[in-house]
Amino acid sequence: MVIALFSLCNLSTKTRPGLVAVLMIGLFGCAEHQQLPDTLDEYHERLERVLASDRHAPDSADEIASSMPKFPSKSSLFREPTALSVNVREFFALSECRLATLVAERNTGMGKMQHPSQRYVYERNLLSALSECADITEGLPVHTAIQQAIELKAEQISDSYANLIQTSDDIWLAFNQSSGYVSGDSSDGLQATRAALDYLLSHAPGSTDLPTSSELEANLQQLNQFRLPVRLWRSQRLLSQMFESSTPWLEGELKKLPCATASGEEKAVILGNVFRLFFANKIQPIASQLNHYHYRLAGNFETLATMPSLSNDWQSALVQRYINDHQHYKVAFREHIVVWQQFFERCGLSPNANVVKTF
Repeated sequence: MVIALFSLCNLSTKTRPGLVAVLMIGLFGCAEHQQLPDTLDEYHERLERVLASDRHAPDSADEIASSMPKFPSKSSLFREPTALSVNVREFFALSECRLATLVAERNTGMGKMQHPSQRYVYERNLLSALSECADITEGLPVHTAIQQAIELKAEQISDSYANLIQTSDDIWLAFNQSSGYVSGDSSDGLQATRAALDYLLSHAPGSTDLPTSSELEANLQQLNQFRLPVRLWRSQRLLSQMFESSTPWLEGELKKLPCATASGEEKAVILGNVFRLFFANKIQPIASQLNHYHYRLAGNFETLATMPSLSNDWQSALVQRYINDHQHYKVAFREHIVVWQQFFERCGLSPNANVVKTF
C-alpha cells in the first residue's frame, strides 16, 4: 500500500518525522487532485454526444503535462564548495570562537554527507562564526587566516544557496514531479507553499537572519508535500492544449446549429446546460483559483528567475512555465469562452452573466 501511495502521490522517500502525516494526506488527497482532467474529459464527451460529432482528441492528460519544458538535471547544476582548511588547534585556544566546533562537525561521517539544505545552513553558520572569530582575534597571528577564510566563504555562499534551490530533493520534486492538478481548494496548499518560498527567499545570502536546520527542513517538507508549483503548471498546460484542440471544433459545430428550428433550439438549450454544468460550475472555478495561485506566487518566481546566482538554464525553464505558458493558457481559455458567448448571442440564450467571465 505504501508503494502505491508513493507512485500515485509522488511522496518523498526521505525518512522524516512528518512522513506519517504526509502519507495520510496523500491517502485522502490523490483523487481530488485528478478532478480537473476528469471534468475536462466529461465536459468534452458530453459536447460530442449532444453535437453527434467527434472532436480530434489531443494526447492524454499525463502526456500533455509531461510536455512541459524540463528543468536541468540536479547533477548538472550542483556546485561543490571549496573546503575550508584550518588549523583547528589554533582555534581551540579561543574559547569564544565556535569555529572549531563547526569544523569538527563538518568532519564527522554525517557532516561529510550533508544534503544541500543542511550544507547551506552549515555554510551560513560558518560565515557567522568566522566573523565572530575575526572580532576577537584582532592583532593575533591567526587573524589573517580568518579574514582570508571569510573572503573565500563569502564568495562561495551563493553557490551553496544555488545548490539548495536547484538541487534539493524537495524543491526539485515541488517544481518537477507530480501526478496531480490543482483542485481549487485548501488541499492545494497555497498558503503553506507561499510561506515556504518566502522563507527560502528571506534567508538568501546577505539576509541578516540565519536559517535554522529545523525551520528550513519544515519549509522544504511543505513544498514537497503539496507540490503546488508543478501542479499549477501541469493544470495550465492541460487547459491550454485541451482548448486549443477543442475550441476550433466546437466553434465549427456551433455555427452549423440552426437555432431558429425547433430541434436546433432544443439542442442549443441542452448545450447551454452542458456549458453551465461542466464549464461554468466546475472547470471555470478551478481555472479562477489557478489564476489566483499564479498571481500570489508570481513574485516568488520572479525573484528566483532574476537571482544572479542561479543557473540561466534553470531560470529559463522557470520563466517558460510561470510566464510564457501562463500567457498561452490565458489566450486559449479566453478564446474558448468567446466561442460560447457568440453562440449564446446568436441563439438568443442568456447565460448567467456572473458565471461567464473573461480574462
